[in-house]
Amino acid sequence: MPTPSLRTWTGEPTTGERRSDAGHDEPGARILTLVRFGRLFALGLIMAIGTLGVLALALEVTTEARALTLAFTTFVFFQVFNAFNARNEDLSVLRRQSLRNRRLWVALAAVVALQVLIVQVGAFQGLFETESLTATGWLVAVGVGSSILWIEELHKFVRGVASSHSRRSAATTMRDRSGNLRSSPSYVAESSRRVDTP
Repeated sequence: MPTPSLRTWTGEPTTGERRSDAGHDEPGARILTLVRFGRLFALGLIMAIGTLGVLALALEVTTEARALTLAFTTFVFFQVFNAFNARNEDLSVLRRQSLRNRRLWVALAAVVALQVLIVQVGAFQGLFETESLTATGWLVAVGVGSSILWIEELHKFVRGVASSHSRRSAATTMRDRSGNLRSSPSYVAESSRRVDTP
């Protein structure tokens, strides 16, 4: 979801999008509302559980250095995929508009490229105390890291369905109230007087 530090890269309006559709708040609105803080906390908790879970499982099957490298890489991919969540709090990232943010794609490509160098290139391994990951390790890091995107997409979908149902219920209630008013004796009498008045 959008955070102040990510809005510059992920939330600018693109061609054909309204300002509100691009994830911006209205001028003067609070940036960190209670609801937004709760969502940030939930996403942070998911990333913490995923990263520590990968570390715990990796320690059972490989060396400590490689397990730490895998956990570190998983956390980086959590951040990469969470950047897409920051595009909009309500609309799915699986839209054509998501492909138009060139600065975001360049930034994320640079992050991934640097992560590959840090993990796979010997000179960087000595500097950052990492070890090479196997193809399986990279798949685990990407798979677990991407879960933050799919969880948020599911949350948006459920919230959208609930919101749509609420709007339909409100519209039905308004129609029912309008129908009841028009059929009431006082409304009929008043309408009759208006018709009879020359």
